Amino acid sequence: GKRVAIKLIESSLAQEGDPLALKAVSDLAKNGKSVNLRAEAMQALAQTNDPKMASTFASALKDKDASIRRAALSGLSAIGGPEAERVLLEATRNTDDKGLRLQAVRSLGRLGSPAAAAQLEQLAQDKDPSVASSAVYTLAQAAPDRAAALADRAMANGDAKMRASVVQIAGN
Repeated sequence: GKRVAIKLIESSLAQEGDPLALKAVSDLAKNGKSVNLRAEAMQALAQTNDPKMASTFASALKDKDASIRRAALSGLSAIGGPEAERVLLEATRNTDDKGLRLQAVRSLGRLGSPAAAAQLEQLAQDKDPSVASSAVYTLAQAAPDRAAALADRAMANGDAKMRASVVQIAGN
């Protein structure tokens, strides 16, 4: 009851852009006593669409709890901006957590920027088939023209792995 009311007030204040409320919600996201409370605070920060929150989300990508890392990726794709894009690009390249990497690929696609599309094209050639497939699918959603050009090149080069990805996506 009381905790939910406090969360709603913090979320509402954060959406209004009140610097004190944003700091309170950011502190809660970093230091909340429960994982659920921290994840809720991350969601509230994502709703602000404030690119200045990118550093909070970037720090949360190192959290030991997977739900916090997932909330951080969602937050980065929600707020957008150059710093969020930089962090997402990095997350697609430099993490050993396969689930986090796959979500970073999908989150990158939501940004819709040329740099994001270029990274998705590179990831379409990834040695991990699930990452490559996810990158092709995400690119098809985010930049269909670039995905079509990628598919054309793959077909011309006889890339069997890429053909399989393209056929799978075309079937969906």
